[in-house]
This record gives sequence, C-alpha cells and structure tokens, in this order.
Amino acid sequence: IRFDTVDSIEISMYRPNLSFDGNTILHHATRSSAEGSVSAILSHLHPEWQLSLLARKNNDGNTALHLATSVDLAITKVLVNGIDAALCKELLQVQNHGGDTVLHKVARTGKLFIFNHLSHKLGKQSMSSLLRIKNSHDNTFMHLMAEQNSLFVGEVLRSIQDAEKLTLYLRFGSSRCSIWTIYTSFESS
Repeated sequence: IRFDTVDSIEISMYRPNLSFDGNTILHHATRSSAEGSVSAILSHLHPEWQLSLLARKNNDGNTALHLATSVDLAITKVLVNGIDAALCKELLQVQNHGGDTVLHKVARTGKLFIFNHLSHKLGKQSMSSLLRIKNSHDNTFMHLMAEQNSLFVGEVLRSIQDAEKLTLYLRFGSSRCSIWTIYTSFESS
C-alpha cells in the first residue's frame, strides 16, 4: 500500500486488519507519516467508523494515536482535532499490552510539543488525571519524564492544575536510585 498520494487509498470496512501484525490502514498511514492520507481516511468514513478505527488496537495493543507519538505533531493533530475532548480523553486512557498510554509513549520519545497540544485540547483537569495512569512497570508519565532526566518536568508541572505533592522517581535500570519530591502550588493560567 502506498500512502504518498491520497488517490492510492482504498478503504474496506470489511477488512479492518490489513496486515499480520493487526495494523489497520490508519496504523500504516500514521506510521508512514502520511498526513494527507490519515486525513483522507478519517474524512471518508462515517463518524461511527472513524471512532472504531481510532480505537482499534494492533497486535501490540497500540492505537494509531500510540504510533503517532513516535512520528510527529502533524499526524497527532490530524488524529485528534476532529474529535471532541471527551473522546480524546478516552483514547488517551487506552493502554497497550505493556500498559503504556499515549502519554507514556510521549514521555519516552521526549516530544513535549505533542503533550502540549493534547493538554491544550483537553484542559488541565483532564490532563492531570491522565498523568496518574500507571503502566505495567508501575510508572506514570511523570516517572518516565524524570527517568529521561527531562528538563521539561517543570513545564509539565506548571501545565497541570494540581496543588499537591508529586513524587518522581529517577530510575536507572530496575533500581530506584533517588526520589525527587516536588512541592509546588500551580498558578492558574
């Protein structure tokens, strides 16, 4: 399948899995960074089928939105801009087989601009609750950001609307080497 031109797309709702790994046409177009194709796929489908395709997991449990985090912001925008905030939040709660949500993937790739876009779409309250979801290794988004020694941890903390004690673990391998406890009162923006 070629994703470089919109004309090469053929959509069959009767064959949702196009490959042995469970990837749909939307997964493939997302992974290929084919922004126009992703947009065309979603725009040619009935809204109910759009939602079904967006929520569809491949064999690793990843949705197209999980894959978009390793691609770029443009693809992420195409996937989420056409849906309301409530549905976007539902998609961000979906966990793959490793327990990772889209935000876990964002933390691993270090693409904070994707976090900022999703945060702007959902609002501070919704993002705050999503940041607490733990994966199968008991890590939250913030744990992974700290593990990456991310300089953006402070920016993330400022972007959420909690006024609570947050404990971040710096992890090196499987041992917890140090604990950062950050006390902060967030200003409303």
